[in-house]
Amino acid sequence: MGNKRPVLGAMARKTLLTILSVLLWANLLHDVKAAGTTEVEKILAVARLRKVAEDTYALAPYLLGFLYEHGCVVPQDPRESARWYRMAAEWGHERAQFALGSMYYDGRGVPTDYRQAAKWVTKAAEQGHARAQYNLGAMYYYGRCVPQDSGEAATWFRKAAEQHLAEAQRCLGWMYDFGRGVVQDDKKAVQWYQKAARQGYAQAQYDLGLKYYHGRGMPRDDTKAMEWFLKAAEQGHAEAQYKLGVMIGRTEAVVQNNQEAVKWYRKAAEQGHAQAQHDLGVRYYNSTGVSRNYGQAAFWFRMAAEQGLAESQGYLGVMYYYGRGVPRDHTEAAQWLTKAAERDVALAQDMLGRMYRRGDGVPRDYEEAIRWYTRAAEQGHAQAQHDLGRMYHIGLGVPGDRELAAQWLIRSAEQGFAPAQCRLATIYLEDGSVLQDGRLAAMWFRKAAEQGYTPAQNTLGLMYHSGTGVGEDRIEAYKWYVLAAMHGGEFTSFARLARNLKEQLHKSMTPAQIKEGQRRAWQRLAMIDESPKKSEKSTEMATE
Repeated sequence: MGNKRPVLGAMARKTLLTILSVLLWANLLHDVKAAGTTEVEKILAVARLRKVAEDTYALAPYLLGFLYEHGCVVPQDPRESARWYRMAAEWGHERAQFALGSMYYDGRGVPTDYRQAAKWVTKAAEQGHARAQYNLGAMYYYGRCVPQDSGEAATWFRKAAEQHLAEAQRCLGWMYDFGRGVVQDDKKAVQWYQKAARQGYAQAQYDLGLKYYHGRGMPRDDTKAMEWFLKAAEQGHAEAQYKLGVMIGRTEAVVQNNQEAVKWYRKAAEQGHAQAQHDLGVRYYNSTGVSRNYGQAAFWFRMAAEQGLAESQGYLGVMYYYGRGVPRDHTEAAQWLTKAAERDVALAQDMLGRMYRRGDGVPRDYEEAIRWYTRAAEQGHAQAQHDLGRMYHIGLGVPGDRELAAQWLIRSAEQGFAPAQCRLATIYLEDGSVLQDGRLAAMWFRKAAEQGYTPAQNTLGLMYHSGTGVGEDRIEAYKWYVLAAMHGGEFTSFARLARNLKEQLHKSMTPAQIKEGQRRAWQRLAMIDESPKKSEKSTEMATE
């Protein structure tokens, strides 16, 4: 038997041809890069490469397509790129198939054609191209180029995820998180988020932080949540920056740091994160973590308001109403407040009700005022409940109705709103009212007075002085007169009355009684100063 030449199998031939193509390509690419002396030499080198590409295995035309796509060595030419990619794609080169599918999807070098895009991306995905598998998953999820199918999307995301593609791992985690195309499973969601997060993928780091924050799929752990939010935030992830600011700045934080919170709010806000812009505005308004600056508050409220954030539209309207950080302009205020009120922002509805009641920037219209007060009050807005109760109490725009007034005032008073507590007490004190009850009047005046509300302090002093609803007690009366007399501003008249009443009472008291009254007043003042501050989410803007 004579010696026979060995016959190469298909796989061996493919491997050998690939190696030869790579070596030939490397040699020709060297020639192209070296051909920098004259344009003629460069043109000849590229021509040799084109000839090889036409005659050799798929790798060479793919690489030539890559050069034309990105303008490396040769002028950028999407059409020429697509032509070479097509040659390689038809020979089964998965990268070329993916590239050609992408060009059909984007309409680069070829007319936009979603069928062709789906065809070539699918071919690449079926050959195991991870990025193509991920893109095909996205196509199925959103129904782009192919019929919408969440189950098929999950299948392709999984194939890419198993090849360690971080974006696909995160998407598969999200599918498990929300039960899209797979059975909802928090633990599996966490597993895939972790795989992507450990590769440094910011969105997965944020998602993993949320799982720790809410305690879904693992025990709640604010420290770990902050660690993952920080990793994402440092990569510029705006939502993570905002969430980090919220966690660091809240009063129940392990270590509260308002200055650090402001830093992260600002980073998110500067990226256009509307809620961060709003919260940063609130902090400038309330002087929380930064010095009070109404101009900066108005600036950030406007940035968020122009993105359509209803709460900021309301706050910006209030800024225009009072002229804080912007010129006072009731017409402009009404425009912003209306935008917010129509989207059920209670603060804006209450302010708009006030403007219609007063005729500020809009025609005076009591019915319209009642309408907006009612919408805000029904949402539980304490100021609006008080304002609506006041309208029913004095019969403004509606028939006077003490009982209905009391119902709204009670809802406001039970939220700790001092003006409502004081007005409710006044109703219980009125002569001839079926609701008259001196004991209840004293109770509500005391609740308001203990918050430092001057009209209530003054009236409570009178009640102790005269023994109305409470036992006569000159020392207690003196205490409340002293406290009321300290105030000014909008309560100047009450303070003046309190001083006069205190001087009259002073004449009938012993030095020991006066000393005790003063001691009680200073003790109560210290308690008022140490009382919990309002939430940073609320501001003085809506208080009349």
